[in-house]
Amino acid sequence: MRAKIIRIGNSRGIRLPKPILEASGITDEADVTVEDGRIVLLRPPKHPREGWAAALEAIGGDEEDWSDWDNTSGEALEEDWTWPEDFKWPDEPIVSTYISPPSTPSEAPKSPKPGRAPSSRQRK
Repeated sequence: MRAKIIRIGNSRGIRLPKPILEASGITDEADVTVEDGRIVLLRPPKHPREGWAAALEAIGGDEEDWSDWDNTSGEALEEDWTWPEDFKWPDEPIVSTYISPPSTPSEAPKSPKPGRAPSSRQRK
């Protein structure tokens, strides 16, 4: 197909027929690059969550009862919870008793402080 280049303000443009746009999937925007002397129009990448709402709607409604999860206040639920009958408490508390030893100074002898490096500047 041959298309005529037209003036659009200070720029130039080309009109793309609707069937070409529909076949390419390009709607409102396109990524434009030049490769080997060719102008390439590409459909921009989709938004990561594009189509999620339609997919969720297609799955159908949620018949799960989530009323037990409505406690957002952080308070205890009305019914008391009890430990299972076969639960066995540990004989000793589960607490770490390891205490790291205090750090001690190194036993290695201290090296003498290095002297001043001679200056390359001459003193007056």
